Amino acid sequence: MGMDTGQLILAAIGILGWAYLVWILWVSREGIFWIMKAVSWGVLVFVATQLVLRATHRPEAEVVVGGYVAAALAVALTPRRSRYIPAAVKRRVIARDLKGKKYNPRKHHIDHIWPFSKGGSSAPENLRVISRKENLRKGAKKPRLRDWF
Repeated sequence: MGMDTGQLILAAIGILGWAYLVWILWVSREGIFWIMKAVSWGVLVFVATQLVLRATHRPEAEVVVGGYVAAALAVALTPRRSRYIPAAVKRRVIARDLKGKKYNPRKHHIDHIWPFSKGGSSAPENLRVISRKENLRKGAKKPRLRDWF
């Protein structure tokens, strides 16, 4: 029992929806609890969709509807991103990186290790204090392996 062209196209659309959900989860990197919440809601809605489709005897639409639901959930559950770094987070990063030295905004910048424009978060683990000159030279480049250690 093979699939016709229409079914293959619908299956591809559904798979793209699931791939989009995974991509959003990867790019946002907003923490394990957010990912667990998004996946839990996705699975719950997908199972409900499957039950409705099977009850209406429309199994060929399962993958497509599941993909659309996954893509819609990814968009709806993606947290709103902001470049704003709370003062408490700044103080924590400065204390961690400068270890008692004075922070001078003319000499130092708080840098996103994984650039904000590339999906990096403003969590303390992704922030560091570096010299102004080094930060301006780095720009929005992704980190090298040695920057993580």
